Amino acid sequence: MHKSHLALLTALFWIAATAGANDSAVEKTDPAPAPKASAGIPLPAQQKIAGKVAQAMEAGEYTIIEIDTGNGLLWAAGPATKVKVGDSVETSPGFPMVNFHSTSLDRTFDEIRFVSTIQVWSTQGGGSKDEPSAGDASAAPSVSKIERVEGGHTVAEVIAGKASLAGSEVAVRGEVVKLNTGIMGRNWVHLSDGTVGPSGEKDLTVTTDAIPAVGSTVVVRGTVATDRDFGSGYRYDVLVENAKITVD
Repeated sequence: MHKSHLALLTALFWIAATAGANDSAVEKTDPAPAPKASAGIPLPAQQKIAGKVAQAMEAGEYTIIEIDTGNGLLWAAGPATKVKVGDSVETSPGFPMVNFHSTSLDRTFDEIRFVSTIQVWSTQGGGSKDEPSAGDASAAPSVSKIERVEGGHTVAEVIAGKASLAGSEVAVRGEVVKLNTGIMGRNWVHLSDGTVGPSGEKDLTVTTDAIPAVGSTVVVRGTVATDRDFGSGYRYDVLVENAKITVD
């Protein structure tokens, strides 16, 4: 089974589970109504949804947001995510449902897309609303060279040496240039130290329970993982997982 099909099946399972647990069932016919684009916005099956949050609300175990895509507004519901009006977000393509009634909100949505992920691009420390998709490390802000932590590695060394370092614990000192919280049960830190990887990579992705401030200098200690595919287009050649972070 292709990964895209597996991701879709996972999303559909999540929809069924959350709808049953938190809201009344969607009005259904058999077969289900054909999907249609929201607000006249064409959304090919594999295209992500991106834009700024116009409205945000919590509904049981998931988050509902209205997204201004620049071409119109549409509603999306996904896993509980910390998000606020004005945040820039990107979601998986989602599955459209019509006439969805949320019992917890006592509101019916003409159409809403149930998505498996909501990616929030942090605006802390002057972060740009046009930040790159996950894994696009070459677009990270430039950082002056930061001294290597004793006994540790630089960002470039981890990226270049990923094959030999896979499964090993490393320590890296750098500046937090981007932070995304509460996605797939973890926080995502992008770390830069002024070194550049062999393909122009300027930052290293780190997963952690910690929430360091964007712009702070930290030391991360975690395990190197390679070729990680989290679905919905989020694939990493290398990252540091389950990291402990200390402010330097």
